[in-house]
Amino acid sequence: MATTPASKKSLIGASLPMTDAPLLLPQATEWLAGRRYSRELVERVAHAAIALGKPLTTSALTPVYRREMLRIFTRRALEQAWQDHIRSDAAD
Repeated sequence: MATTPASKKSLIGASLPMTDAPLLLPQATEWLAGRRYSRELVERVAHAAIALGKPLTTSALTPVYRREMLRIFTRRALEQAWQDHIRSDAAD
């Protein structure tokens, strides 16, 4: 797959649904910059999102479940961004 999409900062912020405001993973920019897609890299960023995310306590869902969903949503968002980036490169 292609190198990292340019929108990686907003992507990470948009993939943290458990907060009132978007958050950035500062280390993710460094980890992702200029890198090619790899499952390991995506999982590394997804696990960093878990560490940063603070699940709300007002939900009926358990914090464990919500952290797992945060990992999944982050992974899906990164994979989608890479796919979109590949499609836009192919269209140019």
